[in-house]
Amino acid sequence: MKRFIVSFMIFVVGSDMLMAQNYFGYLKNKQGESLPYISVVLKDCKDSTFVSGAVSDPNGFFAISSPHRKCYLLLSGIGYNDSKISLAEQQGDSVNLGIIKMEANEKTLKEVVVASKRRVVYKNGAYRMAVSGSSMENQPDVYSVLSFLPFVTVNDEKISMIGKGNILILINGREASNSLEISSLKPTQIKDISVEPHASSAYGSEYDAVIKIRTVKELKDYASSQVRHKSVFARKYSDSQTADINIKSGKWKTYLSYTFNDSRSKESATNKYAIHEPSTKEITTSNLSENNAVNKLTQHGVILNTSFAPTSNNVFDIQYILGIVRYANASNDMEASTIHQQTTEITTLQNDNGKDITHNVAAKYLHTTPNSNMGINLGYINSFTKDENAVKLLGNSPFADIYGKNRYEVYTLKLDYNRALWHALQFQAGMKHSYIVNNGHSVSDNEEESYDYNNKTKLKDYVGAVYADLSGQFKRFYIDGGIRLEYASNHYEVYGSSNLQKKQFNAFPSLQIDYQVSPSWLVSIGYEAKGQRPRFQDLSPLMRYINAHLYEQGNVSLSHMVSHNPYLALVYKNKVSVNLNYYHKRNYPLYAFQPSSMGDNIIVNKPININADYWDLQMSYSDKFGFFRFAYNGDFHYDMTRLPFLGAKEKNKALFSGNFVNQFDITSHMMLFCNVDVASAYKSLGSSFKPAYGLAVGAYITFFKDQRLTVIISGNDLLRKATPNSSTCLYNIESCRTLSPDSRNVSVTLRYNINKFKMTFKKNNSNVEEEGRISK
Repeated sequence: MKRFIVSFMIFVVGSDMLMAQNYFGYLKNKQGESLPYISVVLKDCKDSTFVSGAVSDPNGFFAISSPHRKCYLLLSGIGYNDSKISLAEQQGDSVNLGIIKMEANEKTLKEVVVASKRRVVYKNGAYRMAVSGSSMENQPDVYSVLSFLPFVTVNDEKISMIGKGNILILINGREASNSLEISSLKPTQIKDISVEPHASSAYGSEYDAVIKIRTVKELKDYASSQVRHKSVFARKYSDSQTADINIKSGKWKTYLSYTFNDSRSKESATNKYAIHEPSTKEITTSNLSENNAVNKLTQHGVILNTSFAPTSNNVFDIQYILGIVRYANASNDMEASTIHQQTTEITTLQNDNGKDITHNVAAKYLHTTPNSNMGINLGYINSFTKDENAVKLLGNSPFADIYGKNRYEVYTLKLDYNRALWHALQFQAGMKHSYIVNNGHSVSDNEEESYDYNNKTKLKDYVGAVYADLSGQFKRFYIDGGIRLEYASNHYEVYGSSNLQKKQFNAFPSLQIDYQVSPSWLVSIGYEAKGQRPRFQDLSPLMRYINAHLYEQGNVSLSHMVSHNPYLALVYKNKVSVNLNYYHKRNYPLYAFQPSSMGDNIIVNKPININADYWDLQMSYSDKFGFFRFAYNGDFHYDMTRLPFLGAKEKNKALFSGNFVNQFDITSHMMLFCNVDVASAYKSLGSSFKPAYGLAVGAYITFFKDQRLTVIISGNDLLRKATPNSSTCLYNIESCRTLSPDSRNVSVTLRYNINKFKMTFKKNNSNVEEEGRISK
């Protein structure tokens, strides 16, 4: 049946192409610069009815198919006059229209287009928003711009998408792996942003969605800089400082950035857990702890990037990133443990100190032509982590010291190739190899020697991947199909204990079909398979102390998760979007309490693999009325997987959540905002969550004509209800957590640009996947 459907689709598309006339060409302005994301609409000469549509790619190339009847092209884009091209006299099945130059509309290029109501356009599997020349240029920072994209939410400079896990963020085609690279961007430097809710096979299997940011054309020669300061007033004071410098001279370009972050917090929580005897369901062990913690983190970050462009088609780039993190966390825990109806009360003092030093080097060569581009990436990471956790139990109870060390070395090679085929198709192919070596050492020194342990581990992880992706526009249809093949090999050694070796091969296909029903309605249907390998922290045997009877530890036997996702999407007038997803996740990692070999009354929180199925319905609506601008996102999530507790499978409860961004343009230099997040009570995979509410209000203020000084004042999580309390009932253990986080705060951010600072840094993406796996 599947073969018949695929064959039928190929027949229909192929017949359509044979009966159609294909037109292709390049769109440029009078200066010869390529014009991306220009709307190309084919209309019937007789009554100007819509026939098909397309959008020019980042190189200004477009391709469109027409039936054998008289039609004309209508080209339109923000900042340019509409162009009408007659196709009546064109002959042949494939017609090259050559370079088409569009005339700029000087009025819309010089002033902000505040009346535009079609900032976001859905085409070819992606939502694209023009920033340059639109009202989005008036946003105070890049995070405010991102919050107006469908399904994208921003919370304290953390970017996420509703219903999605890992998100790939690209700046001019290169990875942005930390907030520093993103926050340095100014809205006036952004040309456009696009969001792909379903990442194609061209991207790593672990990515669920892709956000692409393109900047405006760079100046020929310049030197500029930017300084930023942020103060956060909460229970403890935190601050951060950043300085960026850009220099471009001839064919050389250099970017240097330094950041210092001093973060402090004071938090408390109440944790309860109880262990039941499975047969009698009676509680044999229970624990109640009142936890109070003061946390301190200092961070130094240096980014050095330099590139050399001997010609306009060739670029050599090398970058170095240094990260130094030191943390000191002190907690005072009062615990009451009951074992077989005998209660013991203890007070625990815990000091957790550690440091993490990471060196990240990446090099890239990029070659481009009008029809193709090729990139070669090389990367190396050396990371060292050291953790010392001293636990002192007051009274007659024993003490315990836990030490851990981890050394990571990462080597990566990545090749990517992109080419236009037959003037109507876009072909992408590439490969990636990564090799990671991890040496770990964890030691426990207890007063009672029977609880001591000394583990030395070594993990070798290799992944090789190849991919191919083909996409094209055929009249009202847009089709994108691809496949990614991955081979993974893991060799794990526990000194003096056991060895484990795993080899795994996976195929991750993807297919998306968009159909333009009318100029207002578009339907998209597709399927994608994704995968995610366990983080090294989830594999590491390093014991992490929680309280006297509870530890946390990784699981070396954890398997690779594979996700299957068929979906259906509707888009109305590029304003309203609805996306329905069904997910089946095989070997989904879930942390669960398990017995420990350290003692009968000690449990360990360890990840295990389960199979999970759920539905996810996402909705998005954004618009602008006068001085009021808004973007609303909603989500309905329901888990069908029911997990057991004391022999009975618990029922799940659906989640309803919403994210509401509201902005008010008071003057050309002042904007007020009020952002609201709500989430209902829900139950999923054995865990129940209370309702959550988030409220943030503030003002964006700019000074001077060129807006070189920006002040952002924001009150965040004013209700202190953004993080929900939760409880978990799984197998024979139940737990409950009540939080008092240090999340309510007032922040003041100052940003000053010297000599019209332009963010030209484009992070190399060689090592980003591996960075995510070895990070805590």
